Amino acid sequence: MNILVFGFKGNISEEILAELNTGMAKYVLASNEAEIKAFIERVKFNDFDYVLGMGVYSGADASKIRIETTFTSQFHNDKKGNHSVTVTPFLHESTHFKIAKRAGNSYCNLVSYLFTSKYPKIPYCFLHIPKSYPLTRAIGVINAELEGLEYL
Repeated sequence: MNILVFGFKGNISEEILAELNTGMAKYVLASNEAEIKAFIERVKFNDFDYVLGMGVYSGADASKIRIETTFTSQFHNDKKGNHSVTVTPFLHESTHFKIAKRAGNSYCNLVSYLFTSKYPKIPYCFLHIPKSYPLTRAIGVINAELEGLEYL
């Protein structure tokens, strides 16, 4: 099972990425539009069975990790058309995860929109981890979910 996991520098997703089980391709991205676009162009995503992205979430409903399902062409309040992509994530709602339908308009949304628009057939999931979520719990539940993919 080939899994690519990416997160962003300087937040909880980078810390989680460093502690995830080995055997996965891992990338840390800067919160930078040019780097994100280069990442989408440079990586051979077709070599992977699953792609998981992670970023930090600072909203009010921070009791669970958010599984984002809808990504838009809007970035930093700059509307670039009115396009959206909705995905069926490969992780599911549970005690630790909840389904969410709006990834915002920042870098998490940008990388997800660009990826899902270019590679619609590759199973994709984006997790927004609440800033206040316990790090060790996040590492444990995400590792457990990714290990469970081997049995699908």
